[in-house]
Amino acid sequence: MALVDHEQLTRGFFRGVSSTTLFRRFFDAFGVWGGMGLDDSSRSDQIYSAWSKLDRELHKELDQAIRRVNDLGREKARWAMLYRARDRGVANWDTLTPQKLAMTLFIEHRTDFEEVYSHYTIEKTENLDILIGRTPVPCDPSPDVLDRFKKELAIVLKRKAHGDRLKVEPGAPHPKKWMVAVPHETQPRSYLEFDDDDEITSKDSRPIYEMVLIYYHGNGVLKVKAGRGKQKSHDVAACFATHVLGQDALHFRHCDVVDFNALRDPEFSFDPAPEDHFKWARPTRVKFRKRATSEASWDVHYKDDADGGKSVLQYLESQGITLRDIDIESMTLRFMFKRNERDFKNVTLALPEGCTLDDTSVDRFIERTLVRWRLLDPKAKERLSRVGPS
Repeated sequence: MALVDHEQLTRGFFRGVSSTTLFRRFFDAFGVWGGMGLDDSSRSDQIYSAWSKLDRELHKELDQAIRRVNDLGREKARWAMLYRARDRGVANWDTLTPQKLAMTLFIEHRTDFEEVYSHYTIEKTENLDILIGRTPVPCDPSPDVLDRFKKELAIVLKRKAHGDRLKVEPGAPHPKKWMVAVPHETQPRSYLEFDDDDEITSKDSRPIYEMVLIYYHGNGVLKVKAGRGKQKSHDVAACFATHVLGQDALHFRHCDVVDFNALRDPEFSFDPAPEDHFKWARPTRVKFRKRATSEASWDVHYKDDADGGKSVLQYLESQGITLRDIDIESMTLRFMFKRNERDFKNVTLALPEGCTLDDTSVDRFIERTLVRWRLLDPKAKERLSRVGPS
């Protein structure tokens, strides 16, 4: 069940992989390398040109595979891939580009590739809302229960006219979670743009699924994507709780994980402790409302990556705006690690439960740091900490 459109595949992906050996192994697996007019001295642009001339209809499986590798070969999945590669003994794992990491995992460690891909294409869907149940409840609905849920869901999604024609797609069986999605009934709107060859190409402008629901029955966590705004997510959660889990409509609530009040403590500091592995950490972006004029929301970026540089909060203070004057809604922190300037991790926290951490060793280290700084509630976070890549 693919829940997002593929990312645009350009020659930049081929340059990022930058390995004729990897591409030869990849295309050989689909039996096309010998007919592409390439050899071991071919460059990335030549490989891209040869690939672009292949008939997509004759090579659907290959086309789908390379687009999936391209989807994952991006900075958002880099840390999850890095530590999978390290654990599998991939040579020079910490120096590989995201594109080369994705291609290496696809060729050499397919199970790891599929697990990370599942998380970053399904569970990183835009507008995903996280809720938490009072207690974990088993979830193994019968066909009759699923059919009743589908009919109620049609009402929640304002699709009364479609009735039984509403298409609900359960995900493949999984030991930790139960998934279901509702695709858009109309085709995604498209827009035109120029590709790398200065030719006009069409690109979809919205996800292909109207609703995505992922329930972790082991700890009672629910992830919902049901359009913009939180009200429809609450309505879908209530429908799921009553018609699938057999609970009341208020079973799920937002999990209050994030708390920015600690920043107002005069003793608060982002400085690393002696046992920490990062050089420095500082806020680079903050979204807030001024208490005097709460109807307006402000979103301020200030990035200074120099050692000893200024944070966005220090910048605001230099402009006469202090923490006493504002209520923070979200904040992005950059953690710079010690090996080289490329090793940084951006983490965004947002009220009440927004947190972009996953389940890698680096993310768990950052999580412990945020708990120590009292920006995360460890008891609430504990129930959410095992809903990253399986």
